[in-house]
Amino acid sequence: MKKVLLMMALLSLPLSAAAEISGSIGAVSNYVWRGTTQSDRSPAIQASITASVNGLYATAWASQVDFGDDTSAEVDYQVGYKFGGSTGIDVGVLAYTYVGDEVEFQDDVKEAYISAFTGPFFVTAYREVLVEDDESASNFFEGGVDVSKYLPVDASILAIMDDDNEVGYGASLGKTWDNGFQVQYTYHSIDEAEHSFGLFYNF
Repeated sequence: MKKVLLMMALLSLPLSAAAEISGSIGAVSNYVWRGTTQSDRSPAIQASITASVNGLYATAWASQVDFGDDTSAEVDYQVGYKFGGSTGIDVGVLAYTYVGDEVEFQDDVKEAYISAFTGPFFVTAYREVLVEDDESASNFFEGGVDVSKYLPVDASILAIMDDDNEVGYGASLGKTWDNGFQVQYTYHSIDEAEHSFGLFYNF
C-alpha cells in the first residue's frame, strides 16, 4: 500500500504548480463497487488524490481488495472534463488496474463515461473500451439525486443497472466537518444487500 500511495503522490507533481490539489485517506468496513463487495466484506484502506484546473481533472484512487487470489490492491486512474456549473456534462476515461503477482496488464479494465447533471440530479453511462471484441464490452448505468448541497449532511440515492440489465439501488448518508473529517454509511444492492461504513480525512 505504501508503494501505491507514493505512486499517487508522484502522479500529482507535474500538475501541482498550476492546479488545485485535493484528496482523501481513510478506511471502510466493506469496499463495495457497483453493488458487489470487492474486499470480501472485510475492511479496506482507501486513498485518492485529484488535480483540477479549469474543468479538467485527473484522479488517482487506490484501495485494498480481496478476491480470494493474489490481488492485493486496486489502483484507478481517471481523466475527465466537466462542462457547466450547476447544469452541465462530465466526460472522461477510467482505467481500473490491479496489483498482484498473477495479475497482468491485459486483465485491467478501461472505461469511457459521460454524465449529465442539473441541480441535485445526475445520470451517468459507462462503456468498456479498448477490448478485442466490441460486442463483449460491458456497460453500466446509474442515476440519482445528491442532496448534500441542500442539507447539513451528505446524502444521496441512486438506481443502477448492470450489463445483464439487473437493476439495483443505492444510498449514502454521512457528515463532513470543516476540519476535513468525514463519516459515511453506504448501501448498495443488485444481487444482495451490501453495507459499508467509512471514516475519511479530506484535504
